[in-house]
Amino acid sequence: MDRLVNRRESHLELAQQGAAGYGTEVFRQVDYENYLNRTGLTKPAAAGKVVIVVAEGEIVRGVQPQGMIGAVTLSEELRSLAEDSEAMAIVLRIDSPGGDSFASEKIRREIQALREMGKTVVVSMGNVAASGGYWIAMAADEVWASPSSITGSIGVYGILPTFARPLEKLGIRSDGVGTTPLAGKLRLDRPLDPDLRRIFQHATERTYEDFIALVAESRRMETRDVLNVAEGQVWSGIQAKERGLIDRTGTLQEAVDAAARIAGLGQDYEAVYKEQELSPFESFLIEITGSAMVRLGLGTAGMPRLQGTLVENILEDLNALMRSSQGLTVAAHCLCDVE
Repeated sequence: MDRLVNRRESHLELAQQGAAGYGTEVFRQVDYENYLNRTGLTKPAAAGKVVIVVAEGEIVRGVQPQGMIGAVTLSEELRSLAEDSEAMAIVLRIDSPGGDSFASEKIRREIQALREMGKTVVVSMGNVAASGGYWIAMAADEVWASPSSITGSIGVYGILPTFARPLEKLGIRSDGVGTTPLAGKLRLDRPLDPDLRRIFQHATERTYEDFIALVAESRRMETRDVLNVAEGQVWSGIQAKERGLIDRTGTLQEAVDAAARIAGLGQDYEAVYKEQELSPFESFLIEITGSAMVRLGLGTAGMPRLQGTLVENILEDLNALMRSSQGLTVAAHCLCDVE
């Protein structure tokens, strides 16, 4: 084996080996558009459009509903845009405090693949685009933020919960037979093994080094300059612009206009939102919970909004991160939020 790559990277490798495709194809295939090109027929030209993709919530692995950024879910959305010949530019609207670093990297690679296919990608930051949210922005052509956006928070940490002490107090014990030195070391009912702790510490430090290197390469900064603004420090949009962490400050509409300009679409372009389709049951839940929120007066003008304590908010963040994998979670998470 020579390299570890994802599906999109394998398609690009096929193209580079002499089987490059046509138009939006990555590698050479026989399809409707190729057939028209080879027979001399022409397909009516479609007007270019800018597609706005919303990435809001914690970044975790797998398929996730709206309100969470699932690595598989968002990657599939971006992959579908790669095959859309009308989608000349994509604006990724990020509103996320971060999450699982592996999931963040998976999404970043899909954005990078879009750019390698000739698509324009611009990131527009919402209230928060920090840690993992900033990580995935590093693949964009341009990064925009509002002056008050919270971004940066370049840092990672590892989480591996164990419950040996609570179980001991309850009198719950377990035993077994292992065939290797590491057998059973990941069991949550046992204390963390010192050797395993060193492995996890190394993995966490390596992920932080990768994050630093990624920012340095993407933002064309020296590593020492990145280290000066890293270590989990958060910045407003204005501060991030001054430190070279983003390109411009402005609204979502200005970011859309910039994407159209970079893609060469001119002034006459269509901007559309790409939203995940809800199941009938999900729509039903949103409808009844929305009605309940209105009746309780939560989030409406002139009514107090219930807010959790800082500790409760952090516990919710940690809970989301621990759901992202069954073992160690290396997280790029800001543990911050804006009300």
